[in-house]
Amino acid sequence: NLRSTTLCLAVQLTDAYIISNLSSLQVAQCQLVAIVCTWISAKFEETDDMLPSLKNLGEVCDGAYTADQILTMEEQVLEGFRWRLPHSTCLNFLYLYLHMHGHPSVARQI
Repeated sequence: NLRSTTLCLAVQLTDAYIISNLSSLQVAQCQLVAIVCTWISAKFEETDDMLPSLKNLGEVCDGAYTADQILTMEEQVLEGFRWRLPHSTCLNFLYLYLHMHGHPSVARQI
């Protein structure tokens, strides 16, 4: 039950990280990267009560990764971005555009 902005940012981070690490990233790690990018995105976009736990993230992947593996990959992803994460997405732009043009109710439905 994550917000659409969380998922949009997660896809953006996942794509950017995988593309920048094509030569060194193993295919088996792509799911781990995606789940870590989802968690990082949730930290930006979700309220504390909606933030998934490490246990929940592991369950989403059918227990394929331990909490330590998730935390280690989180550090690698953050270091890969040099701790400067892109935070603007096309969805953020769409929300802003709709609000600026007097359609906030449409933005809430997305």
